Formats: sequence, C-alpha cells, structure tokens
Amino acid sequence: MILLQIRMKPFDEGKRKWYALYQGPNDSPVDFLTYFKYLVELIEHYGCDIADDTVLINYETTEFKKTLDLVALTDDEVSNAILAYDVPTVVKNKLLAVAFLRS
Repeated sequence: MILLQIRMKPFDEGKRKWYALYQGPNDSPVDFLTYFKYLVELIEHYGCDIADDTVLINYETTEFKKTLDLVALTDDEVSNAILAYDVPTVVKNKLLAVAFLRS
C-alpha cells in the first residue's frame, strides 16, 4: 500500500496541476506550452489517459458516422472507417486544444 501511495503521488500532483493550470502574466507562450506538454507527459507516464471519456468518444463516433454514406457502406466498411479516423486521438487532440486555450 505504501509503494502504491509513493508511485501515485507524482500522478496526483500532476493531475492537480493540470486542473489548476493557467498561464501567468509573466509566462511566455513558449514556456507555458513547454510546461503544458510536460504535465500531459507526466500524467500519461503514470498510466492515465487525459481523453478517457466514453461520452465524448461516443459523441465523436456518432458525429463521424453522420459524415459517412451509411446506405452505400457495409458494416465492416463503417467499422474500418471509424478505426481509420482514430476517434480516441481526435477526442484527445480536441480536449488538449480546449485545455490549452482555457489556460
């Protein structure tokens, strides 16, 4: 149990900093982006996926399906198109963009 607490402490600290993140008046855009990327890397290093949100993934999948011609495509072709679109990566990129802009 103590080992788990030691391993999770940097992760908890990284998540806390992630949610409290903002760009200060003296932070240059380059420095802030570097720190932003560092926090994302830290959180992912400890096994957490920032974009692990099934509601957003389902929404993005539904929106992507609306762009497909579902009448002309077979179920396998639709599944392959969704896999090629890589919904989790799209969701992650959108979340990171919003998080960076709100900071």
